[in-house]
Amino acid sequence: MIDNLIVAELSYKSDVFSIFEEVWQLVMHNQFELLSHNEVVSVPANTFKLLNLSTTFKILELLEAIKGCIESDALETHLFREGIDCEVLRFSSQSWQKGKVRVTVEFCPHELESPLEGN
Repeated sequence: MIDNLIVAELSYKSDVFSIFEEVWQLVMHNQFELLSHNEVVSVPANTFKLLNLSTTFKILELLEAIKGCIESDALETHLFREGIDCEVLRFSSQSWQKGKVRVTVEFCPHELESPLEGN
């Protein structure tokens, strides 16, 4: 019986380690980069049905459109600058962690451009 418990615990730890390893690989290959307010994005039609945006816009225009949907100036300030108090349950943790969350816009290319390719 003790052998079965040890095998079950080892199997559980192995499964947890495998999941952690997969998440770590995703994080390490995450190529998202923060976009500046003046950079331009083009999205398929009807991507932002509720926001009054064209299909091509500056990041600042997207953030302004999101802000327009928020009724409180204080919430807007917290959401985009200071962060909103929250608790997060992360893949790498077994308990909730208190902190702040804020909104940013990031980009991840489907294919990384070689520095030798033409600009």
